[in-house]
Amino acid sequence: AVMEQVPGRQQVEQELEREVNGIQGELQRMRDSLQLLISNYQKAQATLTPAQRTQREQEFQRKQQEFEGRAQQLNQRGQQRTQEVQGQL
Repeated sequence: AVMEQVPGRQQVEQELEREVNGIQGELQRMRDSLQLLISNYQKAQATLTPAQRTQREQEFQRKQQEFEGRAQQLNQRGQQRTQEVQGQL
């Protein structure tokens, strides 16, 4: 009950919710992009030369690593912001 009386609490919570939703949206777009890359590769795989397959697989691995790094950054930012907001309340 005391926490509900903190001035500006609702505004801070809404701001955090917007930030978290933005992070989740970016993560979903990254997953969708990666899934599309995989799907396109699988559709074309039979018609690709071994060199093209290797190139596409390397591209996929590079993208996956980029996405994993970005996802980690976003998750850390979300956790940090949550802690900051909790500290304000």
